[in-house]
Amino acid sequence: MGNLAFLGSHSVNGVSALHSKLMKSTVFSELHKLYPQRINNKTNGITFRRWLYQSNPLLTEMLVEALGPGLKDDPEGLLAGLVPFADKAGFRKQFAAQRLHSKRALASIIQDRIGVTVNPDALFDVQVKRIHEYKRQLLNLLHTVALYRAIRNDP
Repeated sequence: MGNLAFLGSHSVNGVSALHSKLMKSTVFSELHKLYPQRINNKTNGITFRRWLYQSNPLLTEMLVEALGPGLKDDPEGLLAGLVPFADKAGFRKQFAAQRLHSKRALASIIQDRIGVTVNPDALFDVQVKRIHEYKRQLLNLLHTVALYRAIRNDP
């Protein structure tokens, strides 16, 4: 059925770059040789740029100040430019303050919505998506539970 669907389509969409690459080299390798332009990648998730700009405008502002306005056009390429800032105490302090500010805001939302008090100085692992039983989200959740149990067993 997959081969028929491939032949009957003008475009075959991989849901990630890795998935598209795997389709080209494994499942549809022979068909990919015949129709090399047919398999393409379109993520169904939010782009890094949209996530950064919408979810954390203060961090975005800090990064744009450090790296320049090109961050909006090529965030992945420009983020490598942060490496020299790791040695700058002022930048690290500003980053830590911004991070704590955002964690306090999230702690406030958690308190308001579900009545649970969380410590903003704690490590947060946030899953902001529905959990699919066949995807890494479930593994992430299981890992979180395993960490929690390990901490409870040996505080």
